[in-house]
Amino acid sequence: MPEVMWKSYIDFEIEQEEYDNTRSLYKRLLQRTQHVKVWISYAKFELSIDSPDRLQKCRQIYEDANKSMRSCEEKEERLLLLESWRDFEKEFGTDSTRERVRKLLPEKVKKRRKLTAEDGSDAGWEEYYDYIFPEDAANQPNLKLLAMAKMWKRQQGEGNVTEKDTAEETTQPSSDEPAAENQQESDKNTVTEGEQNRYDDRDDSSSSSSESDSDDNAGEKTKKESGSSEEEKD
Repeated sequence: MPEVMWKSYIDFEIEQEEYDNTRSLYKRLLQRTQHVKVWISYAKFELSIDSPDRLQKCRQIYEDANKSMRSCEEKEERLLLLESWRDFEKEFGTDSTRERVRKLLPEKVKKRRKLTAEDGSDAGWEEYYDYIFPEDAANQPNLKLLAMAKMWKRQQGEGNVTEKDTAEETTQPSSDEPAAENQQESDKNTVTEGEQNRYDDRDDSSSSSSESDSDDNAGEKTKKESGSSEEEKD
């Protein structure tokens, strides 16, 4: 049955307020196609019914749709479903349900791919956007790489600040340096005083030796003079 016929059939059952028949038609249609527009139409149908559990039924359809479309190659369609679900939670949901949908939203990343001409030659590179969904197990390595890249970038910024602070600390003179210089100067003075004392002791010793030698010479001279006098008397 063409899509237009399905839509007309569903609209007719809704006008007749045959809601169970309408649900059956939606389920049959979803067995034939998993198009995102069918899922969104089904969720809005449950929301339009005046019943106490309409919000719960609508939310459950979005849950089922998200699980079903995990294997969908068209990531834009999956994103469209999550955005519709997010709008629903913004209007009717709670903080916890809004956070639940927020965690399901993908991260948009820019990528490059190589182009090849019809003759097999290199046609350059093309930039495009890809969506990485947190729920996909296959995308966990990509998410880890993104997290590591962000962490590295943040650490680089912190590292630059740390290096700058370290350089400033290096250029500043240490407060211990003057004390060390004073200690060295004091040691020099102490050595100089010690050497001076040794010189003084050495001078005193020399003076004493000189005086002793002078006294000995004087004694010998006196003895000689006395001997000469005695010889003259004889």
